[in-house]
Amino acid sequence: RATGAPAAVPALPAPRAPAVHRSDPRGDLACRSSRPPTGPRTLEAHAFPAVLEHLRLAWRVCTALGRTVAAIALGAETPDSVVVVHDEGQSWSAAMPEVLLEALHNRNRAGAPPRLVACAKGSGQRFYCLYGDGLHDWLASEACSEAIRAKAVAGVAFGRGWGDFAVRYRDGGLACAGLPEGCEAALASRAAADAPPADVALGPAGEWWLRFRDGAMAHGNIGAGLAKRLRELEEARTPVDIVSFGAQGSWALVHGPPGALGPAPGPG
Repeated sequence: RATGAPAAVPALPAPRAPAVHRSDPRGDLACRSSRPPTGPRTLEAHAFPAVLEHLRLAWRVCTALGRTVAAIALGAETPDSVVVVHDEGQSWSAAMPEVLLEALHNRNRAGAPPRLVACAKGSGQRFYCLYGDGLHDWLASEACSEAIRAKAVAGVAFGRGWGDFAVRYRDGGLACAGLPEGCEAALASRAAADAPPADVALGPAGEWWLRFRDGAMAHGNIGAGLAKRLRELEEARTPVDIVSFGAQGSWALVHGPPGALGPAPGPG
C-alpha cells in the first residue's frame, strides 16, 4: 500500500441506508447533463434507492458546477454503497467498506483531504484508490498487488473471486487474472490486432465489460436489460465512458450523445 497526503472534496450528503432489504426495491435512474466541458453526457443506473439518490445528487452538483464525473464505484457486497469521482474530488454514500473509509480518513488526517482520480471496490473489502498526486492505496491479492506495483496504473477492476482482477496501465497495457471465459475470449480476439482495451469493468457475480479504442464493446454475464442497452448504444455509435457493476445486479453507466463516435469502421 502506498501512502501520501493529497486531498478530497467533502462527501456529498446521502440518505441513510436501510439495514435490511426484504424485497428487491431497486429502481432506475436517467440523468442528462446539458453543459459539461466534454459535451452532453447521460448517467443511467439500476440500483437501490440510497445509491440512486446519491448518484442523482452528485450528477446534479457536477452539472451545475461544470465538473465531469470520471468514475463510479458501486459496492460489490453492500448495495447501498457508491463512490462518485469527479475532476475536483469525490463523494461517497453511506455503508462504505470499513477499510476503504479508513484509507480516505487517514489521508485526511495527514493534512489535506485526498483527491481521487480513480476508485474500484470488490468483494472481501478489496479496493483501489488512485489519487491526483499519483500515489495510491489498495487492498487486494498478492498477484494484484504485484501488478499494481509494476507500472503506472490507469485503473483497476475486481472480479468475483479474491484473485480475480484486471489492472490497466497508462501505457495501454493490461495485467489480469481470473477473468470470465467470455472476457478472455474477447481480449484474445483483439490481441492479434494489438488492440488492448481502453477500459475494463468486472463485477461481483462474474459480470464483465470491455471497451476498445474504436468504440467497440464486449460484455457478458449481465442482465438482459443492460445487455440490450449496451447494444443500442454501440449501434448508435454512442461513446460509453463508465460502466460499474455492483451487488445484487445493480449497475451504472455514463455515455455521450448518439453518433459522437462517427461512422463505424469498415471491414478490414
